[in-house]
Amino acid sequence: MPKTIQIGDTYEAYPGCDKKVSTCEDKYDNVINFRGEPFVPPESVINQSPDAED
Repeated sequence: MPKTIQIGDTYEAYPGCDKKVSTCEDKYDNVINFRGEPFVPPESVINQSPDAED
């Protein structure tokens, strides 16, 4: 914490985002505003090269 916590201090907490479309849909009922790309394959799949044929 940047400052020492004192009795009587207040704070606000906000729910986080795990960037999953299922969470956006089920927990927040806000899938229409989901701005992720859930159907893009992971980087390991994108970086695979095709098998070279001799």
